[in-house]
Order: sequence, then C-alpha cells, then structure tokens
Amino acid sequence: MKRWQVVLAGATLLVAAAVAATSVWYVRTMEPRMRRELELWLSQRLNSDVAVESLTVSLFPTVRFEGTGLVLRIKDRPDLPPFVTVRRWVGTGDLSRLRSRRFSDLRLEGAVITVPPGRSQDLRPLRMAGGRGGERRGPRPPLFDRLVADAVTITVQPRDADRDPVVWDVRDLEMRDFSLDTAVPFSATVDTPLPADRARVSGTAGPWPRGDFERLPMTGQFTFDGDLAAVAGLDGRISVAGNVLGTLARLATSGTASSPQLGLKAGAAGRLPMAATFDAAFDGTSGDLYISRLTTTLAGAAFETAGRVLRKRGVRGRHVTLSVKTPEDVEVAQLLRLLIDGERPPVSG
Repeated sequence: MKRWQVVLAGATLLVAAAVAATSVWYVRTMEPRMRRELELWLSQRLNSDVAVESLTVSLFPTVRFEGTGLVLRIKDRPDLPPFVTVRRWVGTGDLSRLRSRRFSDLRLEGAVITVPPGRSQDLRPLRMAGGRGGERRGPRPPLFDRLVADAVTITVQPRDADRDPVVWDVRDLEMRDFSLDTAVPFSATVDTPLPADRARVSGTAGPWPRGDFERLPMTGQFTFDGDLAAVAGLDGRISVAGNVLGTLARLATSGTASSPQLGLKAGAAGRLPMAATFDAAFDGTSGDLYISRLTTTLAGAAFETAGRVLRKRGVRGRHVTLSVKTPEDVEVAQLLRLLIDGERPPVSG
C-alpha cells in the first residue's frame, strides 16, 4: 500500500474508534442525565418528591427508554398517599429529536393518580426569591407525539369526611402532543353507573394547573349505550350523548338521552318510548350531579325536572331529590301502560 493509503486507513480507524467511544460514553451518561432531568422537572412542576426505581436508555437503531417504579409524593404531606405512581413506562423517539426532548410515543402501565382533597398549596410550584416570576428554571420539559395507557385509576379524595373517594376507571387512554403546559387532545373510555357499560369520551385536557389539580380544565364529548336492567326496577336500553366544559371540580354538561322501549320490572308492565334533553353540573371530586333542567317525553307526556343526585359515605346508590312538573296535561291512560300490559287501561283522563 502507498503511504497515503496507510495514513487514510489509520485515520479512518481512529475516527471510527473515537465515534464508538463517544457513543458508549454518551449512552452511559444519558441514563443518569435523563433520570436527573425527569426528577428535577417533575419536582419543580408539581412540588413533589420524585423517586425512580430504574431507567435504561438505548440510542440505536432508535431512541428507546424504559423505566420502572415512578412515585410522586406531595412535599411536606407524609399523611397522603402518593400523588402519582407508574409501575412501568416505555418511550421511543428519533435520535435527531433527542436534544429537543421530543419523543414519538410514551406508554404507561399500572398508572394510578390520587388527587388530594383540595389544598391548593400542596401542588403549587417551587419558588425562590429573584428571577422572572420567582420560578426556578428547570430542565426542558419532554414532549410526546402520543401518550397511551391501557388503564389509569384516578382516585379523588373527598373534602368532606362524610364522603367516600370518587374512583374513575379510565381505559384505552390516548393523548396527542402530550405536554403539561398546553391543552392536549385525548380519547378514552370511562366507567358509568351501569356496571356493564362504558362511556366513550374525547376532548381536551390541560394545561395542567400549577396549583390545585381540581382546577384541571377539560372540554369534550361523550356517548354511551347502556342496559337499564342494571338499575333496580328498570328495564330497557338507553343511549346518551352530550358535551362537557369546565374543570374536574365543576363540569357543565348538556345533551340528550333516548330509549326505544323504557319499562319497569313488573310481570305485566308495558314499554314506552322515551326521549330527554338535559343541562346539569357535575362535580368530579364528589360524584354529585346537579340537574338544572331535564325535559323528558314519555309516550307523548312531557315532564320538566330539576334536582340533585348525591353520594354519601357507606351508602349504596344515591340520594335523589327531584322537583317534577307537567307543563301540559298528561293522559293518565298512557302512563298506566308502564304498570299494566293492555290496550285498554282501566283509568283514563
């Protein structure tokens, strides 16, 4: 070989060795660096003590990180359960976007969120004297094109001692362009009072508050079809669709409900078509529903209803208080078809 060829080959080997050594060094330092960034960011953003059991990172052929045992506890509140726990999480992304902390996917497994009982000071951000706005600068927050979770359990602890916690069973959660600092589109299914039927919800959530979690802004739509046989005394199927707007603590909701054949569980009971429209306010922290207007049409008879449906500690079901009126005359014979099966009810008028 000529001398210049030998020099070129040697230089190539040196560059290759340097790149390999740099890659090994970068991977080895990436794991503790990302771990520190994650802990510092969550600690400052949510005023939490953060613990991570393990975190591993690989860069080739694509970026992939996997962690276990993420636990967030609100500072100075040892009496409270962990605010957030995640059993396992896996993220992927492109190497070209690693510096900007932008990733493609994040999948959560075994996620549990426990919202404390309405103490705003518990979730305020860390602050220090001086600096713009008095906030401590932290690491660049990570962004994800998509966040998914097969199941998330959200438990809202009650403000009042006579209330049980509200537990939300959220499944098939998907959030796009996930960030804590913006409104994020999402879709999921949630449990309903009909145990065998789930509601499909979609909308936006966020930006995540720098204070009381109950102030999380939410907008969206929901639909579900359910079997009323799960409710004592009722029979038939029901379809519901509506919209929500507000925060976790106070959601305004409106929509429609219908049933082609609504009936009572009685030996000779008949079935009647039902259609309804409603406006209500829902408290996601207590599970209480306040009905401002419920207009129901049952076999041509119209009813206007207002009232409330409340939960109490240790009590199955709900406390229901309603005010009902008929804006127009109602034919009694029509309504009797709910109680007896026959073409000629014994009472009319």
